Amino acid sequence: HKLSLARSLFQLEGLGVELVEPAAAWARDHGLGNRHCHADGRNLSWVPAGSLDAVISFAALYTLHGKDQCEAVGQLVEKLRPGGRAWLGWMAPFPFYTEFLKSGF
Repeated sequence: HKLSLARSLFQLEGLGVELVEPAAAWARDHGLGNRHCHADGRNLSWVPAGSLDAVISFAALYTLHGKDQCEAVGQLVEKLRPGGRAWLGWMAPFPFYTEFLKSGF
């Protein structure tokens, strides 16, 4: 799980939002101490605005189209604190990916 990578590289604590309960259960069982919940990431109204230092969306936005994709990105950005960073993408775990994350993107 990408939160485990973020924790091991940057000591970040995170909350994983998984659309499918078995995916959330797998992440809870195999992750490195992060929290994971079963929820629809298209509705993040339960997350306070300006409450996150960083957002990582790994491939989730790829499955959305049009208005849903735009609204999800808007919500993710809204949840960031001033100066917060968002990584929205889909990259395979190649060596350059780890270097990219270490660079602070």
